Amino acid sequence: MKPVFKSLYLGIVLCRICLSAQAALSHELITPTSSSPSFEQQMAETTRKMDQDMVAAPLTGDPNHDFSAMMIPHHQGAIDMAKTFLLHGHDAALRRLAQEIIVTQQQEIQVMRLRLAALQSAATPAPHDKKQENNSSIPVSEKDRVYTGDQTSNTISVINPASNKLLGVIRLGDPVPGALSPLYRGQLLVHGIGFSPDHRTIAVVSIGSNSVTLIDTATNNIKVVVYIGRSPRSVLYARWEGTLGGCTWRRLCLCD
Repeated sequence: MKPVFKSLYLGIVLCRICLSAQAALSHELITPTSSSPSFEQQMAETTRKMDQDMVAAPLTGDPNHDFSAMMIPHHQGAIDMAKTFLLHGHDAALRRLAQEIIVTQQQEIQVMRLRLAALQSAATPAPHDKKQENNSSIPVSEKDRVYTGDQTSNTISVINPASNKLLGVIRLGDPVPGALSPLYRGQLLVHGIGFSPDHRTIAVVSIGSNSVTLIDTATNNIKVVVYIGRSPRSVLYARWEGTLGGCTWRRLCLCD
């Protein structure tokens, strides 16, 4: 074989060896190794840990305390299962549902932890302060309104606190499972609510659709929806005069 052809042949062989090695490395990086736990193994381990933590939860005999103490590890198990599914599952609707489970169950865990702390504080008697009691005794009027956000139905409920009656529902989107459609365009995971300083407008943040909805409290009509491109969670105001959605605001601040 002539030197020129011999060099060319060796170059082709070396090139094929490099390409084969690169392909093998890429396949190794993309394909899970045989030592990685399977979906079934991860779910079984999550279920085992959830059951173990629920059994180990400290119980006092008070249903309010014991319910929260056992439901916290239960919800954490649901979060871990949803995270495992997101690593393996590909169905678009189920992936969106898993993401919603993670968000909502984390928030519910936080609520139960706060309730446990409140129950513990209530068990410790505090000195009686008549002055403080008189200041906090503000009568409830028929004109008062309570607004609550529902992440599952994507609505705002309007309640009369004097009669404890539901006056109506402001619909910001569709309930689950309709809200899980890839073509869904409404608000998703309605979460935080804040009042403007004059109490004429409420700002509602939706953490799934990354939006803020401004609602007129006199008519309960939606003024405007602002999409902010991130996941807001709560609303507060600072001293700054500006105009947004046809109303005058002090600065509208969002907390992620």
